[in-house]
Amino acid sequence: MPPQFSRLTSDGSAAMVRRTSSVGQNCDMYTIRLQINQAFQEADKDGSGHLSKQELLKVLDTLNITLQNPVDDMDVIFGLADTLDANHSGHIDLDEWGACFEPAIKRFAVSPDTKMDMEDLMKVTFAGILEDAKKERSLVIEAFMKAYEKVKDGFGTRFLGSKWRFKIYDAFYGAIEDDKVYVPLRYEYLKKKLKEASLDQEPWIKNVLAGSVKAKDDTKEAFERLKSLQDVKKELRDPKVVMEFCAAWLELLTEQELKKAAAEGADK
Repeated sequence: MPPQFSRLTSDGSAAMVRRTSSVGQNCDMYTIRLQINQAFQEADKDGSGHLSKQELLKVLDTLNITLQNPVDDMDVIFGLADTLDANHSGHIDLDEWGACFEPAIKRFAVSPDTKMDMEDLMKVTFAGILEDAKKERSLVIEAFMKAYEKVKDGFGTRFLGSKWRFKIYDAFYGAIEDDKVYVPLRYEYLKKKLKEASLDQEPWIKNVLAGSVKAKDDTKEAFERLKSLQDVKKELRDPKVVMEFCAAWLELLTEQELKKAAAEGADK
């Protein structure tokens, strides 16, 4: 169990640690934790005891970590299960911040020939989070595109256009509107929804196909979204193609998981 970072500095000792680059130093675990703690204090500009997305973005900018997809990547980092914002409170507290870096601290600690540098630890941690998210998105999109190959012969007879596919992608993975689905959990949410859709049991799709979706409010964005969903209904001449597409997408994701598990097993 990682230490409670708020206890490490209850006597104000963090103020005595200069948060400068420790390149060339082989800092011990305690010193590194204090430096990471002070990095949190410096990032917490409003003194709230929590980090917002804007404050975290400044930390990443300081570390020269560029986000290819700022909104999505920030959601991934901010909502990483069991580390940053582990309790899904909408902000990051000191103990969540500290726990995020513990795996990297311990890896460095068991490598006597490796210099333990606070900024390097932070970069390794954030880069790892983003790399995992990037791999997941790539696999999801690859399966999404291949699933279309399974039903594309129906173009012109069973369906028109491609808007319906991308609306499903957004609803199930890319832009989930369910506030209870946190970013790190959306892959499992996607598979759950694909299974429901393949069995003709997914309520959102059923409402879209029935034309019973309504605008959430009176904003322009809400009505534009409603119109786009109405266009989806118009595109689909044979609603069963949605079931087939979702079933194919789910099957391809499952195949990818099996291949990944086999590759990991071979490496052991």
